[in-house]
Amino acid sequence: MAIRKKRQVGSAAQRALEILEAVAKARRPVAGNDIMDWVKLPKPTVYRTCTLLESMGMVQREAGSKKLTVGPRLCALALEVMLSSPNRGPIRAVLQSLAGSIGETCTFTILDGNEAVVVDRVESAEPLRLELHAGSRIPLHCTASGKLFLSLIPRALSRRLIESAPLRRMTPNTTVDPALLHEELRRIRKEKISRDNQEFSTGLVAIAVPVTGTRSRICGTVSVNAPATRMTLAQAEVHVPALRRAAEAIAGIVAP
Repeated sequence: MAIRKKRQVGSAAQRALEILEAVAKARRPVAGNDIMDWVKLPKPTVYRTCTLLESMGMVQREAGSKKLTVGPRLCALALEVMLSSPNRGPIRAVLQSLAGSIGETCTFTILDGNEAVVVDRVESAEPLRLELHAGSRIPLHCTASGKLFLSLIPRALSRRLIESAPLRRMTPNTTVDPALLHEELRRIRKEKISRDNQEFSTGLVAIAVPVTGTRSRICGTVSVNAPATRMTLAQAEVHVPALRRAAEAIAGIVAP
């Protein structure tokens, strides 16, 4: 009897994980029927499991819809897994090599809700720099990495993130007009390169390229930043090939 109960619990856990994986991989709100097709489970089982996951905050309903998307608790868990993952060692090795060749600070970030989060960062040896640590959060609309996410995630989500609240002016160079930001994002989407010309912090410039996973979806960014007195944006663009090679190496670690 104990063995049968253990199997039932394991089976229920497996079903929950399969549903969570299906919702997360969809990268868009999904209907219950779609989940049923993907996980090959009966309708009552899917709806019962989804109800439980929703009560736990692992999934949530899209506003004004019955469709499901990832919930806040699942997002928080994914972030903690990334920050404590053994993959951070190989990622750091890539960033150290990149920072060593460029001589400036290099960063790997991921998207979490309406912010980008620093997973790892190798600081420049130079005394003048903006220091951030793993877990630091940066805005999307005025950073090289953030704008790269906004340009490459689904456009409906990008629009919601931009237009849900007024854009905060961080420096005189910050774009706070959504129409102008959308115009810039179209260029970034085409070039797959994003720039920060003292938009997040006065005197700081940055350039970022995407880390792409399955189906060429963005799963992170690799960036280099430095004081404008040491590196202009034109000088930063010279390092785009090195940034792309680092991004490809990190993609092989986090999304093999």
